[in-house]
Amino acid sequence: VLLLLAFNHKLSDCQTTGERKPNIVILIADDLGIGDVSSFGNTSLITPNIDRIGREGALLTHHVTAASVCTPSRSAFLTGRYPVRTGMASAARNRVFLFVAAKGGLPSNETTFAKVLKTQDYATALIGKWHLGNDCEVKGDACHHPLNHGFDYFYGIPLTNLKDFGDDGESVV
Repeated sequence: VLLLLAFNHKLSDCQTTGERKPNIVILIADDLGIGDVSSFGNTSLITPNIDRIGREGALLTHHVTAASVCTPSRSAFLTGRYPVRTGMASAARNRVFLFVAAKGGLPSNETTFAKVLKTQDYATALIGKWHLGNDCEVKGDACHHPLNHGFDYFYGIPLTNLKDFGDDGESVV
């Protein structure tokens, strides 16, 4: 799950000009279908909090993704560009970052929603799975970290489905 939050942090400017910028909350959930939440018709799984967000905000009914897996679809969502243009698509077997120590990620020169929102005096946060890379040259340099892509706050994990550990037949090592 990726949760993108953007809050207008210059409320005093809005109050003096009469302009009211909306707060923005975008929720992306991996492996969630349109019929999986009750606001879209599911009667066996009740999701009152998601339903309330839809009632009080916008309920989007046309869903298109740029890819079937995390890394390229997230890069497309955050940049508005096809994943192949950001370097986040691969013809190889693994089309996502599998290892925490893997080099590469969303290039720093890409314009993300978070960077654009910051130019409009929004504070931004990303909560959940990033899955767009972490390090460039050495472990720990964090050059692809969300804080380097316009986010003011990040709470989450760099990737998911960590199968780096164990000998259970499901691990990638």
